[in-house]
Amino acid sequence: MGISLFPAVKRDAPVGRLLLSMNPRSGQRSARCPVPAPARHAGRLDALFRTTELLAALGLLVGCSDVLPKWGRRIEIEIIVADPVAPWDRLGALDHLIVVPTARGDDTTSESRVVAGQGALRLTIEKRTNLPILDYPLIAGRSDLLRPAGAVFPLDLEGRGRISTSYREGFLAELLVPVSAAGELLEAVNVRRLRREIWERSSGDPWRLDRDAILQTLMFGAMRSDRIRARPCFDLSLDARAGTWVSGDPFYGPIVVGSEQPVLALRGLPSGAHRFFRVDDDVVERIDVEVTDSGWEWMDVLTGCGGSGRW
Repeated sequence: MGISLFPAVKRDAPVGRLLLSMNPRSGQRSARCPVPAPARHAGRLDALFRTTELLAALGLLVGCSDVLPKWGRRIEIEIIVADPVAPWDRLGALDHLIVVPTARGDDTTSESRVVAGQGALRLTIEKRTNLPILDYPLIAGRSDLLRPAGAVFPLDLEGRGRISTSYREGFLAELLVPVSAAGELLEAVNVRRLRREIWERSSGDPWRLDRDAILQTLMFGAMRSDRIRARPCFDLSLDARAGTWVSGDPFYGPIVVGSEQPVLALRGLPSGAHRFFRVDDDVVERIDVEVTDSGWEWMDVLTGCGGSGRW
């Protein structure tokens, strides 16, 4: 049995999660728990510790004013984009596309571009607990998006209104974007615990996890840590030009293709869509690969060559 990622009032309670509500007169946020009546009166001390743990995770306890600013509608922050991971530095200059949800219960987002070399952006965002911030690197002058870095407001808020994105948090931030469109559901997620469980269960690469399965259970408000599982992985060999190829996944290591046997050997490739870039020439060559349980398709975007097959 896994650990629930929605803060519950009682650890063994079969139903229920802790939500936050706003008192319209005082403006104070308070905890409310929609659980069956018997559970409301059981384990009061345990409930107190669980509530304290949640509020600490959200930065709402007294003494956290230097991390979480006073609640209002919007706040201006400085977003520090993530440094390129090796060997992405061989892709040339990287721009960054910053994506942030714009409104509660709405799937619209704001997009701002940070050109290569700037390193930071000042942006006004909505003050929402667990608001995801996505930082997509892309090759300057092109539209080749790489796997994003990310951060969560206000959990990652540093001093003087600054947030630094991290590739380690990119999967989590992208996962929370559709959840943010569900209104109060976003505030109910125990993001601190979800972050820890994702990293511990990903074997060092969160992009190997089954994002759709995690998102589905989050949207139903019944997320448990034992639902965080890896997708099926496959080995695949493709004809490719000799040179060094890097993945759009920052945690998938580079692959060297020799001239005597020009085969791109992809090992442990999880199902889904992938991009690989050849970084030895001025013109970056790209291969797109789609892997499913039944087979695969691939195409060299530069040459138009490609193929498909079944397992």
